Amino acid sequence: MHKMAAPVPLTGSGTWPPKNFNRVIGYSYRIPENSPEFSIIQDSAIDMTTLRKPDVVSKELNAEQIKKLIHATLYYPKMVGAPGCYSPHHIFLFFDGHNRISNAIEVCFSCSALVAVPPTGESFWGHEDFRALAKLCDELGIWDNKNMSVREYIQLRDENELP
Repeated sequence: MHKMAAPVPLTGSGTWPPKNFNRVIGYSYRIPENSPEFSIIQDSAIDMTTLRKPDVVSKELNAEQIKKLIHATLYYPKMVGAPGCYSPHHIFLFFDGHNRISNAIEVCFSCSALVAVPPTGESFWGHEDFRALAKLCDELGIWDNKNMSVREYIQLRDENELP
């Protein structure tokens, strides 16, 4: 696993959907080479060092985009995910009024896996809509798959009958 140089603990209420946040920023980033099980989230803290690199792309979400993110993460009809690589390239950070991170959603589109901090809990597990998340990343300009467009990603999911 990747070692964090500058962990920032989350300060949230431990609930989903998150409460008392005033902004959300989505990021796309590159994982370190030879890091097959990389995650920015470790032990309820965020590795901000990765997100401060010059090649990171970030965008603040508006109110409608935040609704799309929460719906795509928590309220899609339940599905069973497939085990996979977990090489996430996207994370959404929820900030409170004091600019502290309260909640986070990290996404791996390669294996259709998601990690939320605090954990979303059993009642929300498996409710992710990766098509909607991909469209949101594209809308924000943070889609970071050089090998495949969002349209191709969705077409591939459709062809393989993936939720």
